Amino acid sequence: MDAQFKGVNVIITGATGVIGSTFVKGLVAKGANVGLLGRSEEKITALQNELGEAKVQTVDLVADVLDKVELERAKQRFNETFGTIDILINGAGGNHPNATTSDEFYDAQGTNTFF
Repeated sequence: MDAQFKGVNVIITGATGVIGSTFVKGLVAKGANVGLLGRSEEKITALQNELGEAKVQTVDLVADVLDKVELERAKQRFNETFGTIDILINGAGGNHPNATTSDEFYDAQGTNTFF
C-alpha cells in the first residue's frame, strides 16, 4: 500500500459504478479511508470483498443521493467510523428525469445541510 492518502477520509457517491469503483480501488490502494455510497447493499458488499483485507479502510453507506434523510444517515455513519469528511467525490449519475435539485431547494435548506 502506498500511504499517499493515509488518514484522508473520502466519500464516493456512485461508488459501485464503473467510474466510482475505480476511484474506490485507487484511493484505498493509496491508504485513504473510503465511504462507499450507493443504493445497492449487495453491490457495495461485493466491491468491499474485491478489496480483500483493505476493506477495513471502507464503510458501507447505503443511500440514494436524492434522499436527504438517507444522506444525513450516511454522513453520520461515516463520521462515526472515520471522522470528518476530507474529500467528496460525486460519482453518482444516470438518466433520471428528477435527478436535479433546484437552486431554490438548496437556498431554502442552507449550505450546511448537505455534505
